[in-house]
Amino acid sequence: MNIHKLPTNIDEITITLSKEQYKALLKTVYLGEWLINSHAVTDDEMEQDVEDIEQQVYSYAALAGQTEWIEFNESFLKFFPTLDMEIELMDYIEEYNDNNFWDELLDNLATRDLIEKYGEEKVNAMPVKEFSKLHFDLTKQYDDEFVAHNLDRLRIIKR
Repeated sequence: MNIHKLPTNIDEITITLSKEQYKALLKTVYLGEWLINSHAVTDDEMEQDVEDIEQQVYSYAALAGQTEWIEFNESFLKFFPTLDMEIELMDYIEEYNDNNFWDELLDNLATRDLIEKYGEEKVNAMPVKEFSKLHFDLTKQYDDEFVAHNLDRLRIIKR
């Protein structure tokens, strides 16, 4: 990889990519846009600057021979990922969702337990090192449980 020293005040940037690099850029833009906008319910909630850059990157797909991944929709006058692209990249999204689920579950359970044991005020006032150690130990306990038993022994107990 060549790293060039660039001028510090430029208004426009040109990037030269091989077709393989462009395909990697398509993947990156698609997954980045998905991460940022996947929870938006309406167009108003979407990050417009992200959608703008997505459209700009997608607009070069035909030139780069990537029509199996990107197509232009005449009705919407926009570029969209094809079903083939979405299927091919779905593994990344599923892996992210799976890892995120477990990370969030472990974190929330450990934090809940610390607050139950010490109180929220004391937990918030704990030195980072102490909190991290206690939190890590609880997270490890839950991780061991879920690795061994998945969610089979997780229950809601009414108090």
